[in-house]
Amino acid sequence: TNNTASSYSKSGNVYSYGNYYNWYSSTAGHGKYGSSYSSGYIAPGDICPAGWHLPTGKTSGEYNSLNTTLSGTDTGTTASGNLRSYPNNFIYSGFASGSSVYSRSGDGYYWSSSAGGNDLAYDLSFGSTYVNSGTGNVSKHDGRMARCVAGV
Repeated sequence: TNNTASSYSKSGNVYSYGNYYNWYSSTAGHGKYGSSYSSGYIAPGDICPAGWHLPTGKTSGEYNSLNTTLSGTDTGTTASGNLRSYPNNFIYSGFASGSSVYSRSGDGYYWSSSAGGNDLAYDLSFGSTYVNSGTGNVSKHDGRMARCVAGV
């Protein structure tokens, strides 16, 4: 649904790694739905506690900066391994769409605060050999993990 909290669980049990949230929930209802917001709009509020925020997406966003910090210009196996190891500890979370969960055993998907259009937002996605650092433009209705970073 638009601008309402939604989380996903399978068979009524929340996954041990946390919930999946649609983009509207991740942006705490501040992510607007509709054509009045242009591509790249940054939500002014999110699910994170005070002093923390969802990273920005797109090629100039915080997820891209994180990837560059982890591995220089390599966006492959090295970057993926660094995302999944200490101190970052990103997990293969998969994503939820409708009532199903996909790619949980081999891919991670995390929301950014950046909208990509009327019904799209940017996310960080990665597998064992790749990292798409905040450049995936996907449906705001799908469920992804929310990962907060320090700073305002």
